[in-house]
Amino acid sequence: MNRIRTKAICIWSLLKALIRRNALDRELDDEFDFHIEMETERFVREGADPSEARKLAIREFGGMEQYRILTRETRGTKHVEDLMQDLKYALRMLGKNPLFSGVAVLTLSLGVGAVTALFSVVDAVVLEPFPFEDPEEVVFLWTENQELGEEHYFVSPNDFKDWREMNLTFDEMAAVWPTPVAITALDGTPYRVRGVWSTENLFDLLGVNPLVGRTFGPEDGPGSVARVILSESL
Repeated sequence: MNRIRTKAICIWSLLKALIRRNALDRELDDEFDFHIEMETERFVREGADPSEARKLAIREFGGMEQYRILTRETRGTKHVEDLMQDLKYALRMLGKNPLFSGVAVLTLSLGVGAVTALFSVVDAVVLEPFPFEDPEEVVFLWTENQELGEEHYFVSPNDFKDWREMNLTFDEMAAVWPTPVAITALDGTPYRVRGVWSTENLFDLLGVNPLVGRTFGPEDGPGSVARVILSESL
C-alpha cells in the first residue's frame, strides 16, 4: 500500500510540474535575477563598474538555460517536455505538406496494422502459455541420434517403457507420435488429416477435459480396442 501511495504521489507531482511549468519557470527566473543582483552588488562594492559588474555576475553564475535544464531534470519533466516539443514540430511540418502527411499517415497505419497482426500471431504461438494445467511444469523429452546428426530423435516404445518404469523425477510420463491419418467421408471422399497416437494417460497428464464424451482411461491401454478422440476443428 505504501508503495502504491508513493507512486501516486510521484505521478501527481509530475502532473503538477507539467501544468505549472510556466509559473515554475517564472519563479526560477525571479530567483536567478535575485542571485544576479546580489552578485552584481558584490562586484560593485569591490570597485567594478555597474555595467561590467552585471556581466561578471552573469559569467560567474552561469547561463540561465543550463539551470532550466537541470531544474526540469530534477522535476522529472524534461523528457515529457522534449516529447511535446517534438510532437509540435512534427505537426507543423505535416501541416505544411498535406499530401506528404497523407502518405505518411497511410504508411504508418499499414505498418502498425502489419505489426499488430504479426504480434497477435507471435503472442498466440510463442508468448501465450500452453492451454494445459500447470504448463510451466510440462517438458518434452527426445533421444539423440549422433549418426544421423539428429538432436531431437524419436523415442522407441521400449525406451519409453524403461523411462516410465525407472522415472523418479516426473509426476507422470506420456508418449505421443504425430502421424498422418486417412479418413473417408460419408460420400466416399477420402481425406488426409493430422493425427497423433498417444498413450492412454496423455490427457490426464495435461489436465485437459473434452467438450463432449470422455478422454482415454486405464482400460484403453495396450491390447484394448482402438479409441479415437476428435478435435473440435475436425
